[in-house]
Amino acid sequence: MKKISTIILACCCIGVLIANSNQASAQSLQIVGDTVRNFTAPCTELTEYRVKVKNISSTPVKVRVHREIISRKDSQQVYFCWVNCYTSAVDDSPKPGSSEKTPEITAGRDTSLFVAYVEPRFYDPNTEELVANVEGLSEVRYHFYNEEDMSDEATVLIRINVSCATGVNEGSIYNNTKTSIQPNPANEKVTISFAAPLPFTLGTIQLFDALGKVCAEIPVSGQYPPFLYSNR
Repeated sequence: MKKISTIILACCCIGVLIANSNQASAQSLQIVGDTVRNFTAPCTELTEYRVKVKNISSTPVKVRVHREIISRKDSQQVYFCWVNCYTSAVDDSPKPGSSEKTPEITAGRDTSLFVAYVEPRFYDPNTEELVANVEGLSEVRYHFYNEEDMSDEATVLIRINVSCATGVNEGSIYNNTKTSIQPNPANEKVTISFAAPLPFTLGTIQLFDALGKVCAEIPVSGQYPPFLYSNR
């Protein structure tokens, strides 16, 4: 009987160890929705992306955020809000060494507190005038982790492809722009000017002769100034 009791006691101890191990490795946080998100954004405005984070455990969890920039186009500003809204230089919230309080998510509840931003407009730091609209792909991963256990985390990867391309009306092949051509009719030279900026980033002007034949194709871009064309 003594030997049997010892075996039973050992089995009970093993069971307790396994239960404690499972409890320690339990996941507390979960991203609501896709954990990889692909977006296309215009290059002319600030764009925001909201992420819901849920506490799937049975106890409240204080949640911190870490930003991991995988790739970013030069001059694009990528930043976020959690405890506060930060500049593009900040990777962590609450900021290390600050008096900011860590947000707590109640058991079984989610929060929409987090917002990520992408600013493709680049301004001159001295004059604050718009210098450029920056196109290209930026990839940022945000880590939401338990303040008491950094291994207890949930992540979301946000890919933002910023483009300056403009849409084309359905059923239409071209974006048309009115021009004035001088002199008209023309012999060897013609000056083409625009009354307003072109409604596209990149395009082509086609010149036709009196018979409807294309005699020239000229690449142009938005804000294009008047130019001189010669058929010599």
